[in-house]
Amino acid sequence: LIKQIPKIFLRAMGPIISRVDEAIKPGKSIMSWTSMNLDSYTKNIYLELNNLEKVMRRVRDMHDVQLESVLASISASPLVEIPQDDVYDVDEFLDMFERETKVKCTKLARQMELIELSLHDIISYLKQNYSESELVGLTDQYKCLRLR
Repeated sequence: LIKQIPKIFLRAMGPIISRVDEAIKPGKSIMSWTSMNLDSYTKNIYLELNNLEKVMRRVRDMHDVQLESVLASISASPLVEIPQDDVYDVDEFLDMFERETKVKCTKLARQMELIELSLHDIISYLKQNYSESELVGLTDQYKCLRLR
């Protein structure tokens, strides 16, 4: 599951991953096959694993659909296209260059806003899945979690 999490969100999902580790921990030290609470132990592990998988899928989908598609569009768009076949004098070229640059910069600014909104959506979703104690520890460490 952890390998399916986009690397840029791995640390942000640390508290959710830690819950799975904490659920497994008793099985490493104090649980045995004859333990009376083995059923609740396994149910807790599956609960935490299912939660991790749900959060991971949603974050990965948001990353792939909202972020990666916009980033791919940005990387495929040149800021300036220099005409190869036409001849321009300097003033015409500068006017064309300025117009084209303004249009491209406006488009780029809209795309950057989409990226920012997408990141805020992902952060908000992650914050909804943190406990209060996890959130307190992370907001001290990451300023971006204090947003909204």
